[in-house]
Amino acid sequence: MPYYMHELNPDYNPATRLLRGMSTTELQMLLNNDEMIETLVQELQQVKSAESDRNAMLESNKNLAEANLAQDPVLNDLRIKVMELNDELKEIKESLESKKHKLDDVTRQMSLDTTLALLQAAAAEAEEESEAFSENFLSGEMQIEAFLDSYLDKRKLTHLRRVKAEKMAELLRNSPLPSSTPPPPYPSASSSSSYAPPYRPYSYPMPSHEPFFYPNI
Repeated sequence: MPYYMHELNPDYNPATRLLRGMSTTELQMLLNNDEMIETLVQELQQVKSAESDRNAMLESNKNLAEANLAQDPVLNDLRIKVMELNDELKEIKESLESKKHKLDDVTRQMSLDTTLALLQAAAAEAEEESEAFSENFLSGEMQIEAFLDSYLDKRKLTHLRRVKAEKMAELLRNSPLPSSTPPPPYPSASSSSSYAPPYRPYSYPMPSHEPFFYPNI
């Protein structure tokens, strides 16, 4: 069945006018001849217009399909390029994350190294102050009461800072974080003569009836 028979709102006026102009004999012949009916319908302007529109639409669809097929190589190249760029982006992202982890490790290591350096500097400062107290006492510039009141506190502070610095240095040496140079061990008290307790000089005045006690360090 021709597609124009499926028109939703066909215009019957041209066909009606044509049929009214036929004689009874012509109508009888038309009724008994399907080919004549088909030819009559095909000659209607509405059918011709619909057929022309149909052919134009088919031609347009054909041209569009051919244009799409012609673009397939370009689209395939673009698709491959997008996939390559996506893989490259993944590699760059992984490299960036790896470098960020390394930078975080280095930054954390630098922070620990700085903390160790500050602890060692504080311990050295406390040792210098303790040694200065000893020198002042041995030179007679400080009374024994003032010396005992301050020296033991200085020695205690020196010891605590030295222990913290040694512990931090040990942790850094055993740390899995990367480090350009391992932290040096903090010098122990046995390796320096500056920790020896002060002794009473020969010229220092001291009453003979009062025994002298060395500070318990």
